[in-house]
Amino acid sequence: MTDPVTWAGTAGAKYGPTIAGLAIGTAAKYGLAINEGRPLTWRGVLADLLLLGILGLIAVAISEFAAHLTHTPVGTDFRVLIGSLAAVSSDRLVRLARDRFVERVGAKLAVEPERHP
Repeated sequence: MTDPVTWAGTAGAKYGPTIAGLAIGTAAKYGLAINEGRPLTWRGVLADLLLLGILGLIAVAISEFAAHLTHTPVGTDFRVLIGSLAAVSSDRLVRLARDRFVERVGAKLAVEPERHP
């Protein structure tokens, strides 16, 4: 008899709410753009689709950090909320992550002396 819990089911249970949140947040972002009168372009939609991967990683990292910090499991609704907020604020979130990464790498390179093989 096979095990009823497969790796796909486990991954779906863990990451499904985040993916649903990203879809809801992306739809909300486009709704806001339409409401404000901004035109949707294929280039902008493609850029948002390409950003969804990194946004998913950021949303999962935030929810896992929250679970570690509170010592409690993070509920499905919380994962959906984090994914939605990550998608709605995708431009600012990716820019912030990129800037922090560049700052840390720059600081690390400034501290370490040059090494030549």
